[in-house]
Amino acid sequence: MDRQTCQRFFRFFLFLALFFVLGLLISNQKTMGQGISHWRSRYSYLSPLPNAEMVSTETTLALRGKPLEGKKLFDDISLSVNGSRSGGHTGRLVLAEDNETIVFKPDQPFVGDETVRVTLDSGDQTLEYSFTTATMAGRELSLAELFALEDPAKGTENQLQGRTVINSAPYRTAPPNIPQIEAIKGSANTGTGYVFLSPFDFQTFGARVAYLMVLDNSGEPVFYRRFDEEAVMDFKRQPNGQLTYYDRTLDKFFGLNDQYEIVQTYEAGNGYVTNMHDLQVLEDGNFLITIYDLQIIDMSEIVDGGQPDARVVGCIVQELDSQGNVVFEWRSWDHIDLSDTTRDLTFELIDYVHCNSIERDQDGHLLLSSRNLDEISKINRQTGELIWRMGGKKNEFTFVNDDGFSRQHDARRLANGHLTLYDNGVTHNPQRSRGLELSVDEQAKTVTVERAFQEVPDVYARFMGNVQRLPNGNSVLGWGFSSTPVYTEFSKTGAESLQFNMVNGEVSYRAFRYPWEGNPPWPPALIVHANGNVVDLYFSWNGSTSTSAYMLFAKHENDGEWHINNVSKKGFENHYQVTMPKNGLWDFRVVAIDDSFRPTVSSPVHTRLIGGNSFYVPMAAAR
Repeated sequence: MDRQTCQRFFRFFLFLALFFVLGLLISNQKTMGQGISHWRSRYSYLSPLPNAEMVSTETTLALRGKPLEGKKLFDDISLSVNGSRSGGHTGRLVLAEDNETIVFKPDQPFVGDETVRVTLDSGDQTLEYSFTTATMAGRELSLAELFALEDPAKGTENQLQGRTVINSAPYRTAPPNIPQIEAIKGSANTGTGYVFLSPFDFQTFGARVAYLMVLDNSGEPVFYRRFDEEAVMDFKRQPNGQLTYYDRTLDKFFGLNDQYEIVQTYEAGNGYVTNMHDLQVLEDGNFLITIYDLQIIDMSEIVDGGQPDARVVGCIVQELDSQGNVVFEWRSWDHIDLSDTTRDLTFELIDYVHCNSIERDQDGHLLLSSRNLDEISKINRQTGELIWRMGGKKNEFTFVNDDGFSRQHDARRLANGHLTLYDNGVTHNPQRSRGLELSVDEQAKTVTVERAFQEVPDVYARFMGNVQRLPNGNSVLGWGFSSTPVYTEFSKTGAESLQFNMVNGEVSYRAFRYPWEGNPPWPPALIVHANGNVVDLYFSWNGSTSTSAYMLFAKHENDGEWHINNVSKKGFENHYQVTMPKNGLWDFRVVAIDDSFRPTVSSPVHTRLIGGNSFYVPMAAAR
C-alpha cells in the first residue's frame, strides 16, 4: 500500500472515530437534556423543581417515579448535591411512609443566595439540574401585620366598636373574661355534637382574651382553655379523633386527645414557619399545611413604582408524613405570576397570594383557596402543575347563574362532588358575605351555584370565615370577622336552626360542629361562698361531656359526712344554696355523676368557717 493510500485510510478511520465520539457526546447530552426538560417522563415528582428560585436553605430534596420503584432503589441511586458557596453536601436518603417518595436530608443546611447543583444517577439515566436558595426575610408576619394585609375597607374597622362590653363574670368557676355567647333563633333540628369556636379579641389581637371553646346548643361552655398570648385559631376535630388548634405564639398546630392533653405537634418542614390558616390531617396519617414565605424582591424591576426592597409574601403548601418528611411541596413562586394578584404591587409589603385553605380532592389532587388571587386552584399532587384555575385574573370557568366570589375562604369538596366555600364578598356591590355550594363541571369548565347561605339583612365579614356540611345535611357558617353572628347553622331547607353571637365583640376565625366525648384528667371545680350560715356552692367540670348530675357533700369538723343533695347538671356551672345547721369548720366537696348515674370524680375539699364574717374565695388559676 502506497503512502497516499495509507493517508486516505488513516483519515477515514480518524473520521469514523471522531464521528463515534461525537455521537456518544451528543447521545449523552441528549440524555442529560431530556433529564431536565422531560424529567416528568421519568419522575412523577421532583422537589425543588429545576431552576426554582428562592428555595429555603433548609430544604430537603424529594422525588418519586418509575426508576425508584421498590425498596432496592437505595442500591440503584447515586445522588450528588453541591452548593456554589457551601460546597458538597452529604446526607441521608429516607423512604417516606408512602413507600414511594425518596427524601434526601442534607446533614448541613445550604446558605442563602447560592446555586445548588444536583446530579441524580438512577442506573439507566442521569438527571442534572440546579436551583437557587434565598434566606427568608424574617419570621412569620405578626398577627397585626397579617390582618392589616386584609386591606380593610374604609370605615369597616369600626365594625366591632361601639358595642357595650359586659364585664360581669358569667361564672364563678371560670375566668372573668371568658367570652359570653348569646344563643338566638332557637336550637331545633341542629346536627349532633357541639359547637367549636376559638374566640379572640380582634381589637387587641388576643391581649384581652383568647380561648378554645366547645359549646352546647344554648351557648354554654362544655370546655374552655384560656391563652394569655395573641390568638389561637382553627379549633376543630380531625379524622384521627384529635382536636387541633393553631397557637400563634408558638407558630405550630397542636393535637389534643379526649383528655385535652397535647399528644402531637404539627409543623412545617424544610425550615419554614407554620402558618395559621389551615391544617388538614388525612386518613392515611399524612397532613396538609400552609406556609407564608416572606422574601425581599426588587419590585422596581417588575412594575412601575415598585419598591426596590419590597417584602413579598408567597404561599407554600406541604404534605408531610407522621415522621415529618415533606412528601409534597408546592410553591406559588414556581406557578403563580406576581401580576395575578389583586394587591397593589407598589406597596412595601405585598401578600400576593394569601392562601387560606388546602383540601385533598376526591381524585387525590389538591384544592387551594387563595384570597388575594380571588381564586380556587386545583393542583396536581404528583407534579405540582396547576390543573385548573377558578376565579381571578386567570379564570378558566364560566359562572352560569352567578357573578362569582371574591376574597373567599375555605374551599371544600363534598361527598356529592360539589364544592363549598365562604364568599367574603369584598368586591360585591353591595358588600355581603355568604356561604356557597357550587356544582363544578371540570370538563366543560362551568360553575353553577346550587345553594347560597346568607343572613337577612346581609352580614359582611371582610375576612376569615368557613362553611361546613354536617352529616345530617345541615350547613354551618362561621362568619369570621363578625361577632353578630359568629355562628349560624342552616337546615337542609335553608331555615336557620341556630345562631350564636359574641356578646363582647370577639371574633372566631372559623366555627364548626362535631360529635365529641371529653374526659378531663382534672377534677370538678367548686367555689364556696359563705354568708353567716347560708352557703352558696358553685360547681362545674370543665371539659366533661358525660356528667349528668352532681352529689353535694359537707362534713362538720369531726362529724360524719353529710350528703346534702343531688343536683342535675344544667349548663356549664350549677349553683346550690344550703343553710348549715351549726357553726364551725365545714368541709365541702362535689362528686360528678355520669350518664349512667354512677359517681365518678370528686372535687378537692374546700374548708370554710361557717357562722363568721362573709367572705368569698375566688377560684385559683383556671385551666
